[in-house]
Amino acid sequence: MPPVQPPTKLKQIAILQLISGVLNVCVMAAAVSLALGASSGLVSTLCGASLALVGCPIGCLGPLGSACGFWGLLLLPIGIGEIVSGITVLAHPQGAVNLLRLTTLAELSSLLFGGVISTVVGVVSLRLLRDDEVVAYLEG
Repeated sequence: MPPVQPPTKLKQIAILQLISGVLNVCVMAAAVSLALGASSGLVSTLCGASLALVGCPIGCLGPLGSACGFWGLLLLPIGIGEIVSGITVLAHPQGAVNLLRLTTLAELSSLLFGGVISTVVGVVSLRLLRDDEVVAYLEG
């Protein structure tokens, strides 16, 4: 009896996670960090300047708001996890079920850090994981 081929949808999940992971590591973490840092730095500086104008000593701390940009760097470990999960699923699909589910949940939580692409990939992966053919393959 020939070995059972993994479903195409399982390979699609792995490829989507690889692409999302590479984007997170190379582009998204830097872009989100820059955007969050610039916008929060600007807002906190304006608020700090207005507080300093009225004599509040906290006003000098305004520029420290740009440290909020470090939230975007939390996309790096999620991206690395996506790459590892994608490679593992492509190499050994049945052995990576728990890693695949964990990575999908991490992708869904990446919306909190500005990772819109990972969140979309997480939703698509979750939908593909619930397909009857994929469930039957992973359980068998």
